[in-house]
Amino acid sequence: MKYPAILSLLLAIPCVMPAAFSNTGPDLLAAAREGSEQGVRQALAAGADVNARDDEGVTALMHAAYMGNEAVLKTLLASRAAVNLRDNNGSTALLRAADGGHPGAVTILSAAGAFVNAGDREGVTALMLAVEGGFDDLTDLLIRIGAQVNARDSAGRTALMYAASLGRTGAVTILLKKGAGINVSDKDGWTALCIASYAGHEEIALLLLAAGAKVTARITQADVSGSTALMLAALNGHAGIVKLLLRHGADVNARDRLGQSALTKAMQYGHDEAVGLIKAAGGSE
Repeated sequence: MKYPAILSLLLAIPCVMPAAFSNTGPDLLAAAREGSEQGVRQALAAGADVNARDDEGVTALMHAAYMGNEAVLKTLLASRAAVNLRDNNGSTALLRAADGGHPGAVTILSAAGAFVNAGDREGVTALMLAVEGGFDDLTDLLIRIGAQVNARDSAGRTALMYAASLGRTGAVTILLKKGAGINVSDKDGWTALCIASYAGHEEIALLLLAAGAKVTARITQADVSGSTALMLAALNGHAGIVKLLLRHGADVNARDRLGQSALTKAMQYGHDEAVGLIKAAGGSE
């Protein structure tokens, strides 16, 4: 019998899958990450699933969006890439384009039907990402194509609060012009003015006050329950903001739920300039 010899010979021959059955998904994803339009076209021509995902749920379209590669985006969309798929963190291609700061990519995706107000698992929107990144042109573009200025993330924060926290003066200016809610608060009771006062962003505090921010607004977060913007500025020794808030009528002797005043907080942390300003305005412990 010669079958065993033939079988041994067959087993020694490498198994080559036909091209029609090759897995080209990884090739497509790699090409999109690298920004290779030719590689993307070759992978698609070889039968790659245009919506193939990596282990994090990221598609080729999402990779191209984050890189801002408009040619690759157009190629993938022409091959019917699904524009509103989400990765494992809930991010869409448009969210990734905003995170990367790419107005052109955002425009292409929006025209293809991407949801401009989609949020990730934390409720973070494209507008918030643009503000966070300091991309003022993109911030303006997103609002013009329908981004909701007062959308909130899962913690109740708005784009204006993001801007106030990070010192994004340009974004604050844009958002205020577009109707951002000035005196709204997040789930912990922080308003944009409280956030800017705590962080020490004097120019932003001035913009907010000029737009009608309330100097008496209090925060309700447990560890600083009942604090005002003045108390928060005093706590961190932001003398410029202390002076600004006092000039706009902040109650110098307001007290939080622990009975502490702005002067108490400034003295506690040794902020001498703030102490002097508060005392000169009639502040007491």
